[in-house]
Parts: sequence; C-alpha cells; structure tokens
Amino acid sequence: MLTVGDIKKLTEVFATKQDIQKLDEKVVTRAEFDEKFRWVIDKLDAVFGEIKAMRQDWSLHSGTHDRIEKRLTHIESTPTVASELRKKK
Repeated sequence: MLTVGDIKKLTEVFATKQDIQKLDEKVVTRAEFDEKFRWVIDKLDAVFGEIKAMRQDWSLHSGTHDRIEKRLTHIESTPTVASELRKKK
C-alpha cells in the first residue's frame, strides 16, 4: 500500500495531470508555428535558392575553365612550324 509520503515523492519525480495541462497550454501547435514563423521559412527558402543557383553557376564556370585548359594543352602540345624548322637545323 502506498503511503502519503510515497505519493508525495512520486509527484516530485513524475509529472501530474496538472503539470501536463500547464505544459499543453505552453506548447505551440503547427498552425500557430507556421503563422508566427512563416517569414523565417520563406527567407530560408530564398537563401537556399540563391545558394543552389550559385553552385550551378560555379559548376558551369568550372567546366568552362576545364575546357579552356584542355584546349590550351592541346594547342601547346601541337608542334609549330617554327619549332619544326629549328629541329631541322
């Protein structure tokens, strides 16, 4: 059998029905959260959109540099007329 002292100790350790009701009053619902913080979500979406666009631009830019580097390497490795004339001397 539980004594009054045991019940008091249990109420100190575990939440009572009143404690849960107090917490329930403080908890924000999804609709309230969306209403209050929608602007934050919208701003984050805009920032992430900009980051995605920058990554795509950077990828295209990097690809262009790679293509130019390959072209220059090819051009530099192709013998020129002047270098061929020097070899014959």
